[in-house]
Amino acid sequence: MFMLCVLPMIAISLLSSTSMINCFMTTLPILNRIECKFDERLVNMSCFLGEPNSYTNQSITIEIEVQREIKEVKVTATYYVVNAESTNRILSRTVDICTYVKRPNMDRLIKVFYDQVLQNNRFVSGCPVQAKEQFFVHDLRPSAIRIPGFLPESSFVFENTYHTGVLYEAFIEVRHYGKLMRFVNIVLWLDVGSGTLQAPFYNQTIDFCSLLKNPGSHRMVQIVYREMRRHGNMPTGCPIPAVLYKFHGISTSQMRLPPFFTQTDFMVDIIGLTGTAGVRTIEMRWYGVVNKVKCTATARC
Repeated sequence: MFMLCVLPMIAISLLSSTSMINCFMTTLPILNRIECKFDERLVNMSCFLGEPNSYTNQSITIEIEVQREIKEVKVTATYYVVNAESTNRILSRTVDICTYVKRPNMDRLIKVFYDQVLQNNRFVSGCPVQAKEQFFVHDLRPSAIRIPGFLPESSFVFENTYHTGVLYEAFIEVRHYGKLMRFVNIVLWLDVGSGTLQAPFYNQTIDFCSLLKNPGSHRMVQIVYREMRRHGNMPTGCPIPAVLYKFHGISTSQMRLPPFFTQTDFMVDIIGLTGTAGVRTIEMRWYGVVNKVKCTATARC
């Protein structure tokens, strides 16, 4: 049991019937702009970044119309890490599109992005590419892409360049500017006592590294964070050191729920992802009931 002050001499108690929590962290690419350049003699093209101010709902839309036959196409995908002092290329791949679409497993790294492009979109299926053919990528969500684990959390430029002809001339250049950021996903569900799971009462994705720097920026999460830090060796920043973290004697009676919580059954789901592949590292799920109880002389209210 733990108690939380709501009114003088009144507290809310959370009675847990099961002790299992879900927690995971993920790395997402957050874009701030897209730049598209193209050779009008070969293609006509437009590109658009939707929901640019959203972390999880950003979308990319690209439409291309071929103006004349293109016999061969090669694409170079290049990833740059950007910091205050320099821009460093850490990854570059070139593949023949005409061959690759027949055997996409030939380059597993490019396949990470290729698989997302194929979903509900129209991409080159073979060569030569005929005049008047149309290709499109609609509502591609960067947050759905499984980012390779070796890419660091930093600002980046991701460049796709399409070439053709014996002179290897570029006829399409697409540059994505953004930043890789780590997030923790937390979902709070209320009223599961009847056996029916209701819509989430609280659903928030959090940058775990930012939380460690400024715990007060997420007041709901801070309720648990404060007690874990008090009773264990909580990391203080990122990167998180590879050590054993222990938390002993965490007292739920020291936690304080906001007054807008109602008396009801609940389920708290905390899921933490790590790495660009979104590997689940911690999973916690709490089941219980929120009740109002009177404070006593020995209970903190």
